Amino acid sequence: MAMFGFIGVGNMGGALASAVCKKVDPAEVMLADHFAEKAEALAKEYGASVADNATIASECKYIFLGVKPQGFAGLFEEIAPILKARKDRFVLISMAAGVSVAAVEKMCGKKAPVIRIMPN
Repeated sequence: MAMFGFIGVGNMGGALASAVCKKVDPAEVMLADHFAEKAEALAKEYGASVADNATIASECKYIFLGVKPQGFAGLFEEIAPILKARKDRFVLISMAAGVSVAAVEKMCGKKAPVIRIMPN
């Protein structure tokens, strides 16, 4: 089970994943992206592994949400049931501009820590 999961590894998500892989064992990092080849290339470069959104939602302790704001509703349709079923503690880290902590909490459907970051 990986500690860190990145759903969406575009410019921001990929940069954060790179930074995490430099500080922890890359085997602790899972990457997912709707462009599978993007996640595969970065995973190879960083030494991380590729997963799907569901696997990251079910297994990672720290889940970085690097999707565009307009993609959040669709993402949470997929992962909210998985997150609700978890018995362990996890943290959601959102980097989507314009998506509030309250909105992420509501979409998650479960009380969980949410951190909102604005990397630049």
